[in-house]
Amino acid sequence: MFHLAWSPHHYVLHYIRKQCCSLDHSQLATMSNTFHFTCSLESSNLSKTVTFRMTDFLKHKSDKDLFYSPPFYTSHTTGYKMCLWIDADGWDDGDGTHVSVSYHLMKGDNDDSLSWPFTGGRVTIEILNQLEDDNHYKEMNPFKTGIRRVVGGETAKFGGGWAQFISHADLDYDAKTNTQYLKDDTLVFRVSVKIPNYKPWLEPTI
Repeated sequence: MFHLAWSPHHYVLHYIRKQCCSLDHSQLATMSNTFHFTCSLESSNLSKTVTFRMTDFLKHKSDKDLFYSPPFYTSHTTGYKMCLWIDADGWDDGDGTHVSVSYHLMKGDNDDSLSWPFTGGRVTIEILNQLEDDNHYKEMNPFKTGIRRVVGGETAKFGGGWAQFISHADLDYDAKTNTQYLKDDTLVFRVSVKIPNYKPWLEPTI
């Protein structure tokens, strides 16, 4: 495994070799057995928010494997295609102590009409508190460095993320804040993507 890291907790660029760097159709079908995926549109300039469940967390952690979220688009009918890579047992400075998370562009149906390289956007990733709609764990990351269009394979080898997204200890129940991120062996992720110059009132609905 090889990573280019600026900081163990904040923005990292990395290339992970312990799994294939591209996803084929069989891998995408397999993901549906592990992740449950729903999405909803935001009315603000956040073009889209997606929420999915990662079940069997302890097995993923003990297997020390990299897992992929379901792919999603950054807007309802157009936009960039993306996914998350999640390592329950962590990589680099998060190895064995943290959940590591990164986000990656994918080859999408709208790529011919989009601006490249992709830059200026912002990704917000949350792990939701499963006890109440408050005190969700959140990290935000701007696309300061342009990411080029994916031309080989299905998924970009490089992406942004955090080796130390959240510590394993912080996943458990905390009575002081009434938070519990890991419940019934499940984590719930929410991802928001803000696209520069996005105009939701011009997006087609049919």
